[in-house]
Amino acid sequence: MPEAVDEACRVVYVDGIWVASDCVVLIACSDEFVLSWHLARAETAAAWRSLLSRVAAPEVVVTDGGSGFAAAVAAEWPSTKVQRCVFHAFCQVKRQTTTRPKLQAGIELYGLAKELLHIETLAQAEWWLERLGQWCGFWADFLEQRSVVDGRSVYTHERLRRARSGLVRLANAGTLFTYLDPTWTHQMPAMTNQIESTNARLRQMLRDHRG
Repeated sequence: MPEAVDEACRVVYVDGIWVASDCVVLIACSDEFVLSWHLARAETAAAWRSLLSRVAAPEVVVTDGGSGFAAAVAAEWPSTKVQRCVFHAFCQVKRQTTTRPKLQAGIELYGLAKELLHIETLAQAEWWLERLGQWCGFWADFLEQRSVVDGRSVYTHERLRRARSGLVRLANAGTLFTYLDPTWTHQMPAMTNQIESTNARLRQMLRDHRG
């Protein structure tokens, strides 16, 4: 296993790559190289803490929001600010709405999520948050509609509700626009692109050496 990293980096990217149904590699890397990794059976807070405890706390950590990570970073890196990868936030909505939503509410929410990839100023971020609130208010009654399926009462637009909940949760957590904080002296990243290139090489290796 890797040794502890005592030198603090400005930004650390973290992600988990599944290599089997019960095996995930949690990885932390800087802009230049992989800092540390941890092998676990699941993305739990304890597993993430094992990884983070061996790396000096950075100014910002960029994450895709893996399960258990929020609790781990609060415990191990309490002074580190969290940036939720905006591309993964967009993808969470896209999984629920698809790229061609049929309902007007879905079209509007998908459009809002897509705009996350192009926000460059605090003013744009504040306007985006305001429009998300307006969307939630306008479609609130629509999303409360229920239908009877197999004798059970369920929400008619459950997928849209999940998409809404994901965005609202991130907006309330204040982790979507950390990269726009005016106190930074350097430009901060909004996505986990750096670690995705590491993951891509790992996936390629696993394909090349199957079994």
